[in-house]
Amino acid sequence: MAPYLSDYSTAGGRLLMTGDRLSSHMIGFEYPKTPPIPDDDAEGADFDRDSFIWQIMRMRNTIVGIDNGDPVREQESGGLIGARSRHPAYPDIWLDYSKWDPYLLIDGPQYQGGVKFWEGFRGEVRPFERLSGLDTLYTPVTFDSTYAFGAPPPRFADAVIGWRYESTRADTLGGTQQGRIVVLDFQPYFFEPNAVQDAGTSSINWLVTGLDH
Repeated sequence: MAPYLSDYSTAGGRLLMTGDRLSSHMIGFEYPKTPPIPDDDAEGADFDRDSFIWQIMRMRNTIVGIDNGDPVREQESGGLIGARSRHPAYPDIWLDYSKWDPYLLIDGPQYQGGVKFWEGFRGEVRPFERLSGLDTLYTPVTFDSTYAFGAPPPRFADAVIGWRYESTRADTLGGTQQGRIVVLDFQPYFFEPNAVQDAGTSSINWLVTGLDH
């Protein structure tokens, strides 16, 4: 599917992508995923500069998330309970406990923790790359307590889990321009529907008009 989306985007098409660990459905569910470092050497990288992830989604840093094989303790310290807004046009988004209760006991004295169906990118291997044209929309709020082992520190608080990109003049000159894209890289089903709807409305308004109102 990615080649068709690439063609659509580079022809000026506008994309709203949201769901369950988007890059992982393309290249596997292991974390972290390493970008090509340095830029002229992709040896050892988990994705390359020709990939949809790099070219269209504009994920230029290490991709982080919760491995499928992680124990409950990892989910407790890394599971998503909210998406903190980093843009005034977008609301904070919090769990709907009727759909996913982080305090549910599932393994002896351990909590279920936050939702594991998310991923984001962060400056783990190299300094965070701040692209012209890219706006950060959301960073994660993760579960950080447990009965059995004290309180592990929150993980990945600096990761970007929601962002949008609009091509710049440099993209046009370099032949890499594309239509606008919004990415919310988490599963919205588990969160408060009104906030999710507001975030979706803001995204669609921007995709269509380029404006935040």
